[in-house]
Amino acid sequence: PKFGYPGLAADLTLALSSLWPQLRIARKTASPAGKLKRASQKGKKQQLKHFKTMRVKRMTIEEGKRWNISRYPNFHRSGSIIGMKRLYYGEHALLVRCGNYIYNVTENPKIYHRAHL
Repeated sequence: PKFGYPGLAADLTLALSSLWPQLRIARKTASPAGKLKRASQKGKKQQLKHFKTMRVKRMTIEEGKRWNISRYPNFHRSGSIIGMKRLYYGEHALLVRCGNYIYNVTENPKIYHRAHL
């Protein structure tokens, strides 16, 4: 854009281009607070915010066929577990992954307790 000064845009570009390497280096360096936080958590077991919300047990396809797991509501493994629990199944739903699908087996808790973590 022209601001009435013919050489202003070119001068501004030259001035900023000389500072560009310093800005890139400043962006890449981490803040000291972030380093302290990581250092204080080093070696500790990480706790997930929604640990119970995201828990899904696994079951082999053969076991799933034995339990006839296909009769239960399901969604693809690429779907959001948290979202499905919040919107449809409830926070305490029992979910089991079998193959490429995650099944809501809350109606039959035996299936959930027989599955592996």
